Amino acid sequence: MKLADAFAERDAEIKLLIKNNFLRFISPEKREEYLKDIDKELRQIFNASDEDFKESLEIIYGVEKSRKILDHLKADI
Repeated sequence: MKLADAFAERDAEIKLLIKNNFLRFISPEKREEYLKDIDKELRQIFNASDEDFKESLEIIYGVEKSRKILDHLKADI
C-alpha cells in the first residue's frame, strides 16, 4: 500500500477537519467552489508517488508535522 493510499483512507476525516477549520472564513457564495478545489487537490495528492506525496505534505504541513503524519501512516501500512 502506498503512503498516499493510506492517507486517502482518511479522506473523510481530512475533509471534515478542513471544512470545520476553514469554511467559517469563506463566504457562502464561494464555499462550493472551495470544496471542489479541495477535492481536486486531494485527488492529486492521493495519486502521487510516495516521494511526491512526502514533498506535498511538507509544503502543506511543514517538516515536523509531516514526519509525524508519515510515522502514523507507516504504522497503518
